[in-house]
Amino acid sequence: MVSRIEDSDDGSELSQFLKIKFPEEDELGRLGSVLNKLIYNLNEFDKLKKDKILLYKKEVLFLINLFEKPLVITDNEGNIISKNKAFESFVKINNDSNKISLLKVFEFSIDLNKTLKDVFKNKSEDFFQQFSKIEINGKLYGSIQISGFKQKTDRYEEYIILFSF
Repeated sequence: MVSRIEDSDDGSELSQFLKIKFPEEDELGRLGSVLNKLIYNLNEFDKLKKDKILLYKKEVLFLINLFEKPLVITDNEGNIISKNKAFESFVKINNDSNKISLLKVFEFSIDLNKTLKDVFKNKSEDFFQQFSKIEINGKLYGSIQISGFKQKTDRYEEYIILFSF
């Protein structure tokens, strides 16, 4: 059971372990009953954790939509995870667009594309960089700020990019 739980680190559902039922009474007393309760509690904890994450995502989306400047959150390859309405208007994409690469959105902005590629290669700890006078699709803009966030697990890396005009 422990090895199956360790294997579930890849994000598989813990609810699959609810199928495992140990006999309530065994040669060690009520060990089976304790293990069944442990599996149930792990599954409940996993559900609560997922609900909390979903709530945080909704809160973040609400807050970034209040911001009037274009703002986008990407993964470490430049794929857009979240974006506010101002960013959608700025680049003229809709909210339903899934799995869009920021590099693809700005493929004709050579300076910005090069800057973003350099930033996405950065594998250091959390950082903040500001770039001034960036040309985006033929127009010169004041600045962009990019913050990178890295978790200790090295599994997720995200960037928040704010366009200031």
